[in-house]
Amino acid sequence: GVPCNDPTQPLKPTHRFPTFTMAQPGGNDVESEELYDVDSCPLENAQNLTFMAEKNEWETTETQIRVARRMFAYGPKNGCIRMKDVNTDEEKVLKKSFDREETVEDIYDSIKMQKLAALCCQLFCARSTERCQPRFLDVCIYVLKQRPSMPKIRVEGIVSDPYEKRPVALIPATASQEDVIESHRFAAFQFFTYEQSGHGMVVTDAQVVQGLWTEPIIASSDRSLGGRADHGAEAILDWVSAFTSTYAGLLNLEEKVLMSLTPEEFVAIIDERGLLGGAPIQPSPQRKTATVEAPVHATGRAFEEAGQIQEEEEEIQEEEQQQEAARSPVEEQREEQG
Repeated sequence: GVPCNDPTQPLKPTHRFPTFTMAQPGGNDVESEELYDVDSCPLENAQNLTFMAEKNEWETTETQIRVARRMFAYGPKNGCIRMKDVNTDEEKVLKKSFDREETVEDIYDSIKMQKLAALCCQLFCARSTERCQPRFLDVCIYVLKQRPSMPKIRVEGIVSDPYEKRPVALIPATASQEDVIESHRFAAFQFFTYEQSGHGMVVTDAQVVQGLWTEPIIASSDRSLGGRADHGAEAILDWVSAFTSTYAGLLNLEEKVLMSLTPEEFVAIIDERGLLGGAPIQPSPQRKTATVEAPVHATGRAFEEAGQIQEEEEEIQEEEQQQEAARSPVEEQREEQG
């Protein structure tokens, strides 16, 4: 692709295609081919717009697509339409918005936020544990150049059924084990975005579908990253307050100790406590040599400062016992005479 300096610039349509129609739920009059068979649908010109978060710029690629005749699913906010990018031979999902107040700028902002969050997630996973490797759903924008008004539509990768989307945030959506574990994973990621940005941003909320995160909401100190949903420094402070009160109590740490952790230390602690699923992990023996200034183990500093482990005391006691047992009779006699 080539850089797209002005992705909102209008393009002239060459043909008119029919508007989307909606499949009736549970109806038998809609053939499945109309919902999923895109190969028989007309070929049309389109433009793929992808936000490159690492470069902070949009890139555009001219392409051709085939779009199914009807929506195969829909919810209160969006309808889902199967499509295929002929150039890449990939099938994707067009998300036709039902929100009359949604602007083109809102669509661009939502994609930018998701791609930025996905980039942060990649960096987070490189430093996280095996049981905390989240991913964001891949998204982009397609401009349907031959449709009336050349709509700019959010496009997502295909997710396996059932497509059940639920919120993920610092507080679990439900008390189910699945939601609680997802909440802990998300909290670790939130803490990473907060620290990685120098306390200038945090991903406050998102949705999860089939284990993939999507539709993140970002709060940034200057309100430059999260679009209309960005509530700035106030939202960041609210998150810090909720995060510290939740995990200081849960991990039995002082708030100042909790916030002095690195993201790697925090995720290692919650993983060892079994909060990310599975049985709790025994702390590594190497932690006995950890210090506040130069921790050997990722979570050594937090446990020592909070007084949660007694390995050092046990080691000292063991050494004293060994020294006591190794004393010679001459030494014992000298001590008695002294």
